[in-house]
Amino acid sequence: MTDEFTIVHLSDTHFKEGGALHHDVTDTVAALESVLGHLEPVRRVDLVACTGDLSDDGSVDSYRRLRAMVEPWAAERGAAVAYCLGNHDQTPGFRQAMTDAGLEPGEHPVYSSTVVDGMRVIVLDTHVHGAGYGAIGEEQLEWLRRELATPSERGTVLMLHHPPVPAETPLLRALELQHPEALIDVLRGSDVRVVLGGHYHAAIVDQVAGIPVVLAPAITNQSEQFSPPEFEGAVAGSGAAFVRVHEQGVRVLPFTVPRIGDGVRVYRFDTQQMQRIIEAAGPARHT
Repeated sequence: MTDEFTIVHLSDTHFKEGGALHHDVTDTVAALESVLGHLEPVRRVDLVACTGDLSDDGSVDSYRRLRAMVEPWAAERGAAVAYCLGNHDQTPGFRQAMTDAGLEPGEHPVYSSTVVDGMRVIVLDTHVHGAGYGAIGEEQLEWLRRELATPSERGTVLMLHHPPVPAETPLLRALELQHPEALIDVLRGSDVRVVLGGHYHAAIVDQVAGIPVVLAPAITNQSEQFSPPEFEGAVAGSGAAFVRVHEQGVRVLPFTVPRIGDGVRVYRFDTQQMQRIIEAAGPARHT
């Protein structure tokens, strides 16, 4: 055991069946290859944390492709791998891909608690079937409360897709984690060292209850954080975050990897388009 717990934080890979392009623009397989290649000199990692929207279509093939890339890379560095589900993921496809490898996680296949070299790694499930926003039910919150009641040797890393911090852009604000204060209340005073999330397709560092919240740049594309409020867009670009958890705190090294085609607009939604998405995928449709 070393004094430092190192994490490669990957998010929003959005793999598709057959390796199809995301939004007919992004080769997500090549994007992930470039990010992992950028980290090739790193020879020791404790955890590879994949924080949701692993798949774009929920297909078994997409999850198998992701595992086939991430897990050998992690194994070479002695790292455990943990996955959580995002709004684009589908539980059946994910579970099938895990079952195929004999990796079915126990009683709760989409939220779990494991210990890696003395550090507890808790995976939460925020995805709501057919929706874009996130939610954590009372049953899962109570399970988390029980888990955190006993401190871990080195503390806890918490993973989830929809982070408990606000988004910067109008569409994502409509598709945030619902009632984040309920989660924050459970985390307050716990041994959680860092919260890892995704969903916003941007490198963001924030905090809740004095705990750092780290959002990794997406593998797939980068959200335009400073667009006019009447638009929501994303441009081509891929990145991740390298996170060091040590006795003094947490150091976050977010990065993007230059690739041909970076900066090309992947999509831009106007107000009407955003409203249609919010009506179809937002909480009002599902309550």
